[in-house]
Amino acid sequence: MFKKLYQWTLKLSQHRLAERWLAFIGFIESIFFPIPADIMLAPMCLSRPGKAYRYAAILSIMSVSGGVFGYMLGYFFADEAAQLLHSLGKTETFTSFRKTFNRWGIPFVFASGFSPFPYKIATIGSGLIPIAFPLFFLGSALSRPLRFFLIAWAIRKGGAKLEHTVHRYIEWLGWICLILVALGIAYLYIKH
Repeated sequence: MFKKLYQWTLKLSQHRLAERWLAFIGFIESIFFPIPADIMLAPMCLSRPGKAYRYAAILSIMSVSGGVFGYMLGYFFADEAAQLLHSLGKTETFTSFRKTFNRWGIPFVFASGFSPFPYKIATIGSGLIPIAFPLFFLGSALSRPLRFFLIAWAIRKGGAKLEHTVHRYIEWLGWICLILVALGIAYLYIKH
């Protein structure tokens, strides 16, 4: 299933309406779509390096917009989610998660927006908890463009070779970022 979605996404990057598809994929990837939008961004930037920053901007705007929609889904369906968790006997677990997420939500949003961790979990979870919307928005508005413009920059500067290197190490960079945030949270949690 994922392989077919991946191939479909790559094919869309060569479509005459690729910018619109990029916007659509960026929006839905922030809510539920399992394939990262970078998969479409990279070939588009390679085929037209002069438009790389335009593509990164489109993707950034639509990804953050999708994130806002995901936040709203979590926010407006929080009661239903709480009832479901209560019926599953997970009320205490959810309460503990809510406290932790409330305290460390912004670093988590930023890390998930930049790292390979699914951003959609941060968007819906942020609304579900809820963390303050302006802080959620700030974390998203900084992390998503950082990720997409880094890819666009790499392709403009180094072409296919550098893009390949960035894609090869983006997972590691993302995980390192996520681990550093987790270590920082753990340190602050233990300290208090």
